[in-house]
Amino acid sequence: MRFTWAAQMSACIVMLAAATANAQGGRFEIEGILLHADNTTCQDCPVTLEAPGGVPVATTLTNGAGSFTFKELKAGTYIIRIRIDGYEEIEQRAEAGVFGSPRGFYALTPRRAAPGAAQGDRVLDVSKSLERYPRDAVEMYKKASKSVEKNKPEEAVQRLEEAIRIAPDFYDAHLSLGKLFRTAGRLDDAEREWIAAKDLNESSAEPLVLLSALYTERGAFDLAVQAGEEAVRRDSRSVPALLNLGLALYQTSQWRRAETVLKMALDLTPDRGPIRLLLANVYLKQRDWDNLRLQLDSYLRENPDGPEREAAETMRRQLDQALAAGGRND
Repeated sequence: MRFTWAAQMSACIVMLAAATANAQGGRFEIEGILLHADNTTCQDCPVTLEAPGGVPVATTLTNGAGSFTFKELKAGTYIIRIRIDGYEEIEQRAEAGVFGSPRGFYALTPRRAAPGAAQGDRVLDVSKSLERYPRDAVEMYKKASKSVEKNKPEEAVQRLEEAIRIAPDFYDAHLSLGKLFRTAGRLDDAEREWIAAKDLNESSAEPLVLLSALYTERGAFDLAVQAGEEAVRRDSRSVPALLNLGLALYQTSQWRRAETVLKMALDLTPDRGPIRLLLANVYLKQRDWDNLRLQLDSYLRENPDGPEREAAETMRRQLDQALAAGGRND
């Protein structure tokens, strides 16, 4: 390999696999993938985009790969809201206008009724029996769930804080309170609650997946790696955990480890597009042109209508041009 060829390749456009905000004439996009707990994608599932204050902006359905896209957005903060019967409601903040932000991966959690609850009652992220907690704390927790349904987040926060005051070891309340803080942009408070949750439940990967994503958003990539590693130790088949860890390893220049982790994720989900593109960037950093080309070709073959197809085609052409300029035509 000649130095000039390597230098030309290093100048190739770097396209982060999960880029979710693409500027087009001052307009932007927000993208995401919706997964079931077993890592299968949710097809034809409704996803709503809201402006701050709960004002609906648009609603769309996921495609066959579980992906959704909101286009032609002004730069700013939005809320992704997903309500599907039988599953916990998802409410997550998303930013439009920040190039290179990770694509959102959203996991559906089956809803479980609390012991003795009516069939129609909804609760927040119940991952184990509530019987161990004081009755007053459980009642406050259930009221917080109804506050969320009524789009009263401040009231929900107060009720969850009261539930935790009564029962400091209330795992589900800590986890849910952290999500509300995250949606409100209170990142330090969200971090505190998720740290408490991961210490209280040493088998659940969810608080660590959330922490890893939070640290990546902050640019605290070493912490993101630590949280991601622990999340994968707890659940080695969690695609969101593997993707978060892979992205954090990429950001810390741990190319080999990122490659290994992302290949694990590649085998666990039918929606491989975002993983292939992130792998392409890993191979670009490693100057592994053959595997870079393989991932780009696989992405283009598997995603004829993929949201990053145009950028992938551009990168593929630049790869061929750089190889030809360096005297390599294979």
